[in-house]
Amino acid sequence: MNSVSRERLVALAEDDQIVAACSRGEFQQTIPVLYLPLPTPPPGGAEWVEAYRFWATAGWGK
Repeated sequence: MNSVSRERLVALAEDDQIVAACSRGEFQQTIPVLYLPLPTPPPGGAEWVEAYRFWATAGWGK
């Protein structure tokens, strides 16, 4: 089975969400960062993802 890999981060998608461009084999899709789990331990810079999640889910990003 092929694993899923993150190819790149896109600053903003058309709907103003930060997304990760992911692929598995030849299949590619963008997934909002809000829906992706962070690995344990979190990588450097993960505090920015958590801050974005807080901002977006508190309704401030609307």
